Amino acid sequence: MDAGYMSQAMRIVGQAWLAVPRSVLLCCLGLATWKAYNIWCGRLRNPRRLPFPPGPKGYPIVGNALDVPAESWLKFTEWAVYGDVVGLSMMGEKAVVLNTWASISALLNKRGAIYSSRKPRLLFSKYGGWDFSLTFLPHGENFLLQRRFYHQIIGATGVKSFHDLLLKNARTLALQISQTPLQFQYLTRLSIIADTVAMIYGFEVKLENAEWVKRLDFCLDSLEALSKVPHATDFFPILANLPAWVWGKKLNHLLDNLKASTNKLGQEPYNTVKDQVLSGTAPHCLVAALIESNRTPEADVKHEREIIAVAAVSMIAGVDTTVSAIDTFILAMMLYPEAQKKAQEELDAVLTDMRLPTFEDRECTPYLSAILKETLRWKPVAPLTIPHSVIQDDEYNGMFIPKDTRIFANIWNMVYNSDDYPEPFEFIPERFLDPSSKAPQLRKDIVDSEELLFGFGRRVCPGRAFATASLWIAMATLLTGFEISLPVDPEGNPIKPDLDYRIDGIAYHPKPYKCDIKPRLQGVSRLSALREALSQ
Repeated sequence: MDAGYMSQAMRIVGQAWLAVPRSVLLCCLGLATWKAYNIWCGRLRNPRRLPFPPGPKGYPIVGNALDVPAESWLKFTEWAVYGDVVGLSMMGEKAVVLNTWASISALLNKRGAIYSSRKPRLLFSKYGGWDFSLTFLPHGENFLLQRRFYHQIIGATGVKSFHDLLLKNARTLALQISQTPLQFQYLTRLSIIADTVAMIYGFEVKLENAEWVKRLDFCLDSLEALSKVPHATDFFPILANLPAWVWGKKLNHLLDNLKASTNKLGQEPYNTVKDQVLSGTAPHCLVAALIESNRTPEADVKHEREIIAVAAVSMIAGVDTTVSAIDTFILAMMLYPEAQKKAQEELDAVLTDMRLPTFEDRECTPYLSAILKETLRWKPVAPLTIPHSVIQDDEYNGMFIPKDTRIFANIWNMVYNSDDYPEPFEFIPERFLDPSSKAPQLRKDIVDSEELLFGFGRRVCPGRAFATASLWIAMATLLTGFEISLPVDPEGNPIKPDLDYRIDGIAYHPKPYKCDIKPRLQGVSRLSALREALSQ
């Protein structure tokens, strides 16, 4: 190749470069400078040059965002081949998926001081009026205040004051199912709503009054529609400065619905309870207790906005997840009759003189407790956590996790890990019982599904004690009074339910299914006792 040819080639390249618009050149220069600055900052923050956790290779700019489907936990489980801790990039943001209990315990639990924050969902907080929600709040003063309110009223000790309420509603549910068994799914959902509304506001929800069901469904439908896909503001927060109309009529309609439904679940009933407190007629409930403890000598109420937030989020988050769990329990009892029989034998041995179960029986029924834990594991109500956010650079097992990285806990991968749970797709309550104990006793050397399903670190669900109490008494009461079995077709063949779950609202739900629920021979007298107890 001679010098003349090289000279001509250089002239062509130079002319082509000069033909590029100056704005494009400046843009390229800016991008190159930005990239160099990031590399320089990265070396300062990570002087040991530790690698980011391994993960699948992504595309330029978008990273792995295009590879993640709606049911992201399934793809994250595929990517577990890269290790316990998987690193991703999504639209320029770093994300880490934790696939094992060891990594979750080490980071989210033991290092909770730096792993308990959360990046705000600007679509909800800026446009949807959800800047109050504990679910999306970063770790800080407001977050800690709301958690303190929860623990004050419905923590492990406070929840005992609601046992009579839960007992009454579980018995009401059993009586209603005995009268209209084909409506069992609607009735169980109504019962959970009744538990939650009474606990929060002290209001009674009756079968003939579906107003609270409509309010909740209105809000959940809006939340589900808004949460189906990430929004541009999740990746480019600066876009949240744009006016709402930029995002289109359909999205704004959903945001308006979210605001209106949240108001009906929060502000409106709060005002009613506040009036009751001031007049001395308020029943025992979360909101009344918080109003009382935050009243000033001038009869004002401090932290009203936070109290309303606690009430509204409790309604929205508490109902949907608990309904999912009770639906799964009934499915499991149909499909695994031996587990149902063992639980009923345990209850019959404890409930002498044909009495009905109470919370005093909980410690005496370890097999039923194992059924509750296996229900939560077998079909988790939340297969993937809402991501945490790390507030400073960190290192873990020779890997570098930068500040502001989103941290996902992949519950799905853990509950179906055959090393921790042999035959993970089968419903086996015995896995939670100590095989070396003569009398049934819960194991302590296994990852407890309750630890997995109710969050981690400083973001553990504050309603955990209330939710598990509500589930346990409902399960105990239903198993005491009924046989739960598969329905049959006209030829007598069993009709098996579809076990294909889906996200509906904010939780993982089974599709509607049929079930044959009939009073047990031993349960007939107990149903009579139940009617008598409820009539008093």
